[in-house]
Amino acid sequence: MKNKVISAMLLGMSATMAVPGTVVMAAEDGSESTAVEETAAEVPEAEGGESEAEQNDEESQDKQDTDTAVQKMIDYATDESVKVADTPDDFGPKLSNIVFSDDVFGKYADSLNEYINGSEIDTDSIYNCEMDMVDKVAELTKDESAEAIAASKYQVALTFESVYGEDAFMPGRDIRRALIADSSKDEDFAVCGTIAEADTVYISAGGTTAIPTTLFKAVSEQPENPDETGATDSPNDTDSVTKDEDQNGADDSTTEETPSDTTNPDTPGDVTTDSDSAEEEKKSLDEYVEGLDDIEIQLGDDLPSPRVSYDDTKVVSVSLDTSKVDKNTIGVYTISYIIKGVDGTTKIVNKQCAVSEDPVLKELRKQMCEKAGEIEKGKFTEKDFKSKWDEAVKAAKAEINKKKNEEEMQAVLDKLTETAASILNDQQLYVTKNGYVGEMYSKFESMEFVTDAQKNMANDVLKDAVAKIKKSETVEDAKQAMDEGIESIEKIAAQDDSSIDALKSEAKKKINAAMDGIKDKTTVLQNVYGSLIFKLDTCTTAKEIDSVTNSADSAFAHVKAAIEGDMDSMFALYKDLKGIAPDSDTTETIDEIILLGTPSDISDGEDKISDIHKAITSDVDEFTAYLTGRAGETISGETKAEAYAAYVKATNGTPDADLTKVKEDAKSEIQKALDEITSDNKEVTDKKGQIKDEVFKKIDAAASAEEVETIVSDAKSEIKDLKDEITNNEGLSSVKESAKKEIQNTVDNQSDEELKASIQQLAGAALKKIENATTEDEVKDIVEGFKSDVQTTTDAYKKDKELASVKADTLSKLSVLESKVKSEYVTADMNSIISTAKANIENAQSASECSKIYAQAKTDYNNAYLTSMRSVFNNKLDALLTEYKFTDDTYSQKAQEVINKQKENINKAKNETAMEKCYNLAKDNLAKLVTAQDAAAKLAQAKTDAIAKIKAMVTNPTDTSNKIIDTYTDKINKATSEDDINKLVDGCQQALKDAGVDASSTADASKLAQLRADAISTLQKMLDTVPSDKKEDAQKVFDSYVEKINSDTTEDAIKNDLEEGKTKLKKYGASDVTDNTPTPNGNTSTTLDGSGSGATEKGSDVATTSGVKTGDDNMGIIAIAGAAITAALAAAFISLKKFIKR
Repeated sequence: MKNKVISAMLLGMSATMAVPGTVVMAAEDGSESTAVEETAAEVPEAEGGESEAEQNDEESQDKQDTDTAVQKMIDYATDESVKVADTPDDFGPKLSNIVFSDDVFGKYADSLNEYINGSEIDTDSIYNCEMDMVDKVAELTKDESAEAIAASKYQVALTFESVYGEDAFMPGRDIRRALIADSSKDEDFAVCGTIAEADTVYISAGGTTAIPTTLFKAVSEQPENPDETGATDSPNDTDSVTKDEDQNGADDSTTEETPSDTTNPDTPGDVTTDSDSAEEEKKSLDEYVEGLDDIEIQLGDDLPSPRVSYDDTKVVSVSLDTSKVDKNTIGVYTISYIIKGVDGTTKIVNKQCAVSEDPVLKELRKQMCEKAGEIEKGKFTEKDFKSKWDEAVKAAKAEINKKKNEEEMQAVLDKLTETAASILNDQQLYVTKNGYVGEMYSKFESMEFVTDAQKNMANDVLKDAVAKIKKSETVEDAKQAMDEGIESIEKIAAQDDSSIDALKSEAKKKINAAMDGIKDKTTVLQNVYGSLIFKLDTCTTAKEIDSVTNSADSAFAHVKAAIEGDMDSMFALYKDLKGIAPDSDTTETIDEIILLGTPSDISDGEDKISDIHKAITSDVDEFTAYLTGRAGETISGETKAEAYAAYVKATNGTPDADLTKVKEDAKSEIQKALDEITSDNKEVTDKKGQIKDEVFKKIDAAASAEEVETIVSDAKSEIKDLKDEITNNEGLSSVKESAKKEIQNTVDNQSDEELKASIQQLAGAALKKIENATTEDEVKDIVEGFKSDVQTTTDAYKKDKELASVKADTLSKLSVLESKVKSEYVTADMNSIISTAKANIENAQSASECSKIYAQAKTDYNNAYLTSMRSVFNNKLDALLTEYKFTDDTYSQKAQEVINKQKENINKAKNETAMEKCYNLAKDNLAKLVTAQDAAAKLAQAKTDAIAKIKAMVTNPTDTSNKIIDTYTDKINKATSEDDINKLVDGCQQALKDAGVDASSTADASKLAQLRADAISTLQKMLDTVPSDKKEDAQKVFDSYVEKINSDTTEDAIKNDLEEGKTKLKKYGASDVTDNTPTPNGNTSTTLDGSGSGATEKGSDVATTSGVKTGDDNMGIIAIAGAAITAALAAAFISLKKFIKR
C-alpha cells in the first residue's frame, strides 16, 4: 500500500453530497434495490403542494439564477476592481507566511519560494497573486506528467487557503474549475459559497488530490507494498489536514451547553456503486484507510489535521466533513470521512469530535477580560473615541477567549494598552483642534471689516483654515494652520498689500462678469471697462475698491441702455466715470465734457466716452498728444482740463472728420490683416491682441494721415512676421510627425520581441524629446541620436541579450534626462556630457558599469543645467539695467544693488521657479525706482522752471526784489508737489506787486521759462552729437551756458547766449540742430546737466539737500534727497527687504 495524504482541506459537505440512508441500505443489500427504487417512485405529491406550472416557473427562475451565477463567476477573472476589493487588508503582511514545502513540491519548492518572495510576482490582488503562482508552477513542471502538473496547481490553491482561509476562496474555486475543465460542472462551482463546497465539486468530478512529489519523474517509482497495515513512516504521511472555516460564522467565545449529537459515530455511512455487478468487494473501502479516528478539542480551538493513509490502488481520495462541529460550543459532534474508491464507489465513515472546556483556562480568561476592562478606565470622554475604545475592548476580550495560555492573553492586553494610548492621542488631538477652531472664530468675530467684500474674503480664509485644522494629523500642524489663518485675517483687516491685491482680483472678476452679458459693437463698453480697471489698479484701500465696484454696477447699467440708443443714459455715463476720476485735473476735464451736454447720437457719445477714458488713463502729455491726433492740429495746455478746453475751441468738441475716417479705415485694415491669422494657440491669440492694442493706441494719437499711414505700414510688417512664424511652426509640426513615424517604423520592423521591447523603450524617450523640440534641426538630431542608440543596443544584443536590455534602459534614461530640460538652457557642455555617457555605455561590459555611467552623467548634467540657468538669469538681470533707464547716479547705484542682491539669490537657487521669482522681484523694484526717479526729476524740473519764472518777473532787480525772490526760492525748494510750487509762483508775483516792484505777469514769466527750456534743449541735442573724445570739454561749455541762460531775464539775452553756446559747441564737433518741434505745454522735460535726469548738479555747486541756491552764478538743479523722494525709495525697497530676509 502506498501511503497517501488527504487534501489539506476540511470539507463542509453540501446537501447534494449527503447520501440518503435508504440508498445506503440498498447498496448494502442489493436484493432490495428494486423495491427501494419503486417506493421512491410511487411517493405521491404532498397535499397542498405546488402545481406543475408553479414548479415549472420555479425551475425556470432557478435556471435563470444559476446562469447569472455562472456568468458572474466567469466575469470575475477579468474584473480587476472587484478582485482588488475582495483582497483582504492583511494580504501583504501574510504573504511571507506562504511556504511551498519540499515534501509537497519537491525539487521545485525553492524556485517557488524565491518567486513568491521576489519582485516579479503580481501582488495587485490575492487572486492575481495566486494565479501568478499557478502559472509559475506550470512553467517549472512543464516536463512532468499532466497529472503531476494538475496536482501541483491544486496544491498551490491549498497552500494559499491554509494561510488566508476563505479569503482565498475565489482563486481556489477557479483553479479547481480550470483543472476539471468540464463546463458541465460550471453550475456546481458557481453556486459554491465556501472552499469546502468547491473542493467537494472538484473531488466528485475526479479532480486529483495526489501529492505532486509522488508523481514527479525525478522521484524513482517504488513497487507497491501490498501490506495493508497503513504504515506512516513515509515522509509524505504528514499532518496536512487543516480545519474548515466555522460554518456557523460565530464570532464570540461564549460557552453554550448543547446536547451531544447521538448519531452512532462508528456506523459506516452511505455506499454507492457504479454497477450492478453481482461480485461484491471482499473488503470495505474504509479497510484500505488508516487514521479514521475520533477528534477531541478544547473549546474555541481549531480542529487538528489528522494523519490518514490509504492504498491508492483501491482508494482515489479521502476527505473530511466537519460541517456539524461548532468549536465554540461544548458538545459531541459527528464528523464524516468521505472515501472515494477507484471503482467509483464512495464510502462515508462517521466519527466523533468532542468539544470540551478547561475550567482553569476559563477562569484565566475571565481574569484577563476583567483586566482589559480596567485599562485607561474613565479617560475616554469624547463620544466617538469612547465608542472606538469600547469596540477595541470588546475585540480584545473576544481574542482573549480564543487564547490557550496566559502568555498569549497578556500579549493581547499589551496590544490593547498600545491601542489605548493611540486612541487617547487621537482624542487629545481632536480636543486641541476643536480649541483652535474656536480661537479662529473668536478672532474673526473680533475683527472689523470696512466692506462686505473684505469680510467675505476673511470668511473664506476662516473656512479654509478651519478645514486645514480639522484635517491636521498632529497638534503642530493644527497650530500652524490656525496661526496662518489668524495672520491672514489680520492682514485682510489691516488692508495689507496682499489682501488689497486679492480684493482687486475679486473685484475684476465681478467687473468681468458684469460686462460679459453686454454685446457692444462700439468702443463704449471697452473704454468704460478700461477706465474702471485703471482706477481699480490704483486703489490702495478696501473702501476705494468697493467704490469702484459700485460705480461699475451703475456704469454697466447705463452702457447697456446707451448702446441701445438712450442718450440720457450715455450722458449719465459721463457722470459715472467722473466718480472714478483719479485726480482733480481729470475731474475738471470730465466737467468740460459734461458742459457740452447730452450727445446728439451714439457716435457723438462714443467720442466723448473715448475722451473721458483717455483723460482717466493718461497723464497731461499723453492726453495732449491724443487730443492733437483727434484734432489734426497741435493742442497744448498745462493741465488736461486746459488742453481739452483748447481742443473744444479748435474743433467744437468734434474730431477732425477726415482724419477720423482715415483712422477708422486704418483700424479696419489692421483688424482684417490680423483676422487672416487663424490659430487655436493661446500665445498666438495673445500676440494678436497685443499688436492690435498697441497699433490702435498709436493710430488714436496720430496727428496726420501721413502718420497714420506710417503706423499701418509698420504694423503690417509686424503682422507678416507673426504670420511667417506661425507658418514655420506648422512646418515644424510636419517634421515632428514624420520623425515620429520613422521612429515607430524602426520599432515595428523588429522581429525579435526582446530586442523590440528594448528599442521601444528608446523610442518612448525619443518621442518625448521630439514633443519638446523647438526647431527642425533639433528634431533631426533627436532622430539621429535615436538611430545611434538603436545601433548600440542591437550590437550589444548580439553579444549579450541581458546587457543589451540594460544598455537600452540606460540610454532611454539619458534621453528622458535630456527631455526634461528647456532648450533655452541647454549648453554645449550639457550635450557633451550626454555624448560621452552614450559612448561609455556602448563600451560598457556590465550592468553595474552602465548604472555608474548614468549616475555620474545625471549628476554632471543636472549641475551643468543649473549653472546654465543661473547664467541665463544673471544675463537677464543685467539686461534690466539697460531696459530701465537710470539717468541719475543715486538711483543707478540703488538699481545696481538690487541686481547684485538678486544675483546672489539666483546663485543660491536650485530651480527655475526660484530664479524666476528673483528676476521678477528685481524687475518690480527697478520699475519702482524708475518711477521714483522720474517723480524726483519732474519735481526738480518744476522747481527749476518755477524759480526761472519768478526771476523773470523782475527785469531790474533791487535789494527788495532779490529778498522776495530768495525767500520764495527757498520755499519752492522745500515744496513737495507741483500744486504747491504753482501757488508759490503766484504768491511771489503778488508779493512783488505788494512791495511796489514792477513784476511781469506769470504768463510772461512762463513764456520766458519756455524760451530758456527750448534753448537748453537745443544745446543738449547738440551736445549729444559731440564725439566721445571731446565730450568732457564740450560738457563744461554746455554747463556754463545752461547757467547763463537760466540767469537771463530777457528774450534777447537768452537768444544771444543760445547762439554763443551753439558756436562754441560746434568747435568740439557738434552738429547744428534746429529744434522746430512745437511745444504743446509748459511741462516740456528739460535736461540741464550731463546727468540726464536733472537730479544732480555737476561742479562746485552740487546740492546736498533739497535746497537750490539763488543768485546770478549759482542756479543749479534740485538734488534728490527731499522727503518725498526718500519715501518713494523706502516704498520701492519694502518687498526687496522682505525677500532678502526670506
